[in-house]
Amino acid sequence: MQIDGIKDAAFNAAIQYPGSDFFVTNGLKGDSPVDGDGYLVMVNDEGDRIAFRSPGADWVFDSKPVLDYNKQIPNYTNAIKLPMISIENE
Repeated sequence: MQIDGIKDAAFNAAIQYPGSDFFVTNGLKGDSPVDGDGYLVMVNDEGDRIAFRSPGADWVFDSKPVLDYNKQIPNYTNAIKLPMISIENE
């Protein structure tokens, strides 16, 4: 699945919240197949929302995590786990 801007968003998430896993899912449809053109949310491994994207827009990072947004998202069958991005100098 192609999600516009996801690599940049994952990199920004790794900088702001190092050591967390990140998951992307539909913001309005629950645990259903992710629609890359729909409203999306990104949460950390605790289910705290850290970013969202409206259809046709760029990712917007919350100024601080929305705590306990949905603790089930990391366990959703259809949630997309983002690959860990290394931000260390080599």
